[in-house]
Amino acid sequence: MILSSWLAFRAIWIVYLLALVLYTVWFRSGQDVWGRRASRTLRIGVAAHTVGLVVLGVVRGEWPPVSLGETFSLLAWSTAAIYVYLEFRSREWGMGLMAAFIITTFSVVAAWAGPSAQVAAVLRDYFFAPHALANIFAFGCFTMSAFLSLAYVLQYRQLRNRNPGLLLQRLPALETLDRMARQAVRIGFFFLSVGLVLGAILAENAWGTPWSWDPKQCMTLLTWMLYGGVLVLRRMRDWQGGRVAVTNLVAFASMISGLVLIRVLVDSAHRFG
Repeated sequence: MILSSWLAFRAIWIVYLLALVLYTVWFRSGQDVWGRRASRTLRIGVAAHTVGLVVLGVVRGEWPPVSLGETFSLLAWSTAAIYVYLEFRSREWGMGLMAAFIITTFSVVAAWAGPSAQVAAVLRDYFFAPHALANIFAFGCFTMSAFLSLAYVLQYRQLRNRNPGLLLQRLPALETLDRMARQAVRIGFFFLSVGLVLGAILAENAWGTPWSWDPKQCMTLLTWMLYGGVLVLRRMRDWQGGRVAVTNLVAFASMISGLVLIRVLVDSAHRFG
């Protein structure tokens, strides 16, 4: 338990912070050696984080997440994992600074909250861990896609205003940003679909019905419809580039707003403590 807590919570944020520092140095200097070091450090962090989460699940006998800290730890891991994949596919380091900042923030919150030693009975269902993991991984993908879309909008404005700056020099080309965002949304949509199906099975086991109009169930379905709409709009010829980026940002903002409002204002059966 000590090793898993150290790897997945207490120390992993330091590795991610180091990656953030290295990406910052690369962003300012533009020297490839710093980009390679930053990318390598982030990959090491993802590998160590994975080991910590697996060890935690094996030692405790219950897989994360079962607490707020573990949720944020998985958010950090999923966002890092999808970014490492996108960076490997695109061979671009331009989004590393933004990605490392998000990942470090999530991991610091996880370290502050820590893992849970006790697991609520409702969370011991066989389908809970894969259901929660699929949803959290989808959220990580959508988070990354939102920042890619934000970078697209910033890059587009600099090009339109003919105001080349450091941001324009370092960020990937518009086509690359658009492709990375599209890949992130597709992967996130797939995992959210899996999470919905597993959630229906879990609800059947826990409540006797696969659908109970629970606020978080409804919000998850709405999110699925929003991002499904983003994917559909991408196929329309007159809805490309900046329009898709803005639509992606609107979908992400709607998802975050809905989750926050549900957490603060609405009583949900998804609260376990």
